Amino acid sequence: MNGEKLLKMEMSKLKIRLNFKLFLLFIFFVPLYSLGIFKNSPKNNIILMTLDYSKHIDFNDYNYGGGLGILFENNLQLDYKYSKINNYVNNMYSNSIWDENSSFYITKFFKNNNNINLSLSLKLKKTIREKKYSTSFLFTVNGYFSGSPGTGMKYYPYIRMEQEIPDDLINVFSDLSNINNAYDNKYFLSIGCYITFNDYWINPLYRKNNSENTIYEGIQIGIWDYIK
Repeated sequence: MNGEKLLKMEMSKLKIRLNFKLFLLFIFFVPLYSLGIFKNSPKNNIILMTLDYSKHIDFNDYNYGGGLGILFENNLQLDYKYSKINNYVNNMYSNSIWDENSSFYITKFFKNNNNINLSLSLKLKKTIREKKYSTSFLFTVNGYFSGSPGTGMKYYPYIRMEQEIPDDLINVFSDLSNINNAYDNKYFLSIGCYITFNDYWINPLYRKNNSENTIYEGIQIGIWDYIK
């Protein structure tokens, strides 16, 4: 029995090491709430903080959370986000179910001389209570237009598509060609607009879970500063 427990512990440690190595490979070789979408963002390394809140358009369910990120030379962004989710059973305030998520994002931005930019993201999520893992791939297209000169405000409308696979990164990558058949995946569509003013922004957003046909509306606020 002790030998079996020891074997399980060693296998668990090996899996963690493999996940970490694959994670590092993705950081260095891969060609959201994201400062990098902003046109002519500073080339310096930047730290950013966000807060967000969203609510189901038909029910009392709501989510809220916060995040911390680093943007490297307006090109690659790393984000950590904590979120808390409240779902009401039968839409009754006295009967709610809480869950908490911890997520890590890696985003690569592809910019050009036009007002349209693209980005690709990898999202690794873990539910804190049940310790379930998921891996998501995100694709974002955003535009840009400026407001009146007197306000100094700029607008970045975007559309974001996300595929969430209910498994950890190493299992997903080991069978990448079969992820659409091997898992009960979820698909999300987000539409929003970053509205910036100096070092601050707000982001009203709309997010639809196409798999479950649920819709949330919400807002995100953010602030950024240079890393000294």
